[in-house]
Amino acid sequence: MSFDIKRATQIKALHTEFSEPASCYLNIRKQVQKRGGRTAFGWLKTDVIFWERPKIQTWIHHCVWESPEGKLFELTPFVQKVIDDSIIATLSDTSIFIPDDDAQLIKHPDGRFQSLTPQYTAIVNSEEAEKGIECMKAADKKLRQGDVRGEAYWCERASQVLGGWIQPLGELGVKTMTPFTLDDDEGN
Repeated sequence: MSFDIKRATQIKALHTEFSEPASCYLNIRKQVQKRGGRTAFGWLKTDVIFWERPKIQTWIHHCVWESPEGKLFELTPFVQKVIDDSIIATLSDTSIFIPDDDAQLIKHPDGRFQSLTPQYTAIVNSEEAEKGIECMKAADKKLRQGDVRGEAYWCERASQVLGGWIQPLGELGVKTMTPFTLDDDEGN
């Protein structure tokens, strides 16, 4: 398998007592330990880009829980914003997810993990959409390097090109673009 927008499917949310925002890998690992099943890797449709007439769609590397019966469930609340170091997160009733068994975490020699770079699709075939995607890829590269300010710069450039507002993930505390551990006391 690979990233294939034709495989996008709507999945239901399952509320758990332990799910933490922006910690899908740890949340799913805990659920598999408690209830069985497996981790299903893939791509989550996100709405980190806000505009009246969208030109591109963002798909972030993500995982969901596949139950022993083979059904997919979203467990991870999505970070909406950070106010004074407090995370505001919600778990929608449904999510749009593209299963992709090839989208495994990158494992570093030191035992840390890293998520894959987001995927972008043009909703409208246009020069603006292509330039916007280029800017978003540059923002992702900066975030992978731990450069939150550089990511914010490229998100602002993409916002100008696409005519909207893009929330930099680094400002939301999303850490999975840089290496992380899967210890129970550390989210991703």
